[in-house]
Amino acid sequence: MKLVKRRKESTYKLNKNGEDMLMNREEEEEVNKKFKANHMVMVAKLQENGKL
Repeated sequence: MKLVKRRKESTYKLNKNGEDMLMNREEEEEVNKKFKANHMVMVAKLQENGKL
């Protein structure tokens, strides 16, 4: 499944036909949490390596 960001930062999910389907709230929050967690891990690693 592919996730794409669209204007106004809404999270959409592409269905089989490649059409946009607005995610329900729970799914959207779940995805945002994962994204933020991954982002924080990346930032921490960069800081460790002295890149930031």
